[in-house]
Amino acid sequence: MKKITLNLILILTLTSLLSAATIVVDLAGGGDYTSIHEAVENASDHDTVLVMSGTFIISATDGGITVDKTLHMLGSGYDAPEDGGTFIQSATSVFDFTSNADGSTIRGFRIYGYGAPMISILADDMIIEENHMTNSYNQGYIMQISSASSDTLRNNIFGFNGPGYRPGISVSQTTDVT
Repeated sequence: MKKITLNLILILTLTSLLSAATIVVDLAGGGDYTSIHEAVENASDHDTVLVMSGTFIISATDGGITVDKTLHMLGSGYDAPEDGGTFIQSATSVFDFTSNADGSTIRGFRIYGYGAPMISILADDMIIEENHMTNSYNQGYIMQISSASSDTLRNNIFGFNGPGYRPGISVSQTTDVT
């Protein structure tokens, strides 16, 4: 009986992983969506949202992108768009990962923000790597990690724009940030 239960769990896990989709966001119209907001809203748990090269503007009217499921957010790298990178310019927060987004990934973005924090994380087991984040606002943080555990921050570049500006990461109630 124990072997049957383990096999059933394995089959259900593999089925879930195999059913995950890759959703492409392309400003030129060659993907599934031209908006990151739309792609995230229409994605299912464990999908990959692949954001192609280009400059994406997030206005204060649009608001930040709320990720409330496990998603793998992949940009084409933090180079300038003319060199193939994915650039997000925002007047508000960019990504807000809720507690329902445990296990999500954000990789390969260049983010320039006028508001802080640009990335807010309430999820556990996040991987944030290979991003370039610059903030031009003199209040708050580039990234805020709250009530999370076992998050990995790896190979990111954090910057600021101008004298007196202070980039930073706020980490609170976190048990393990690598």
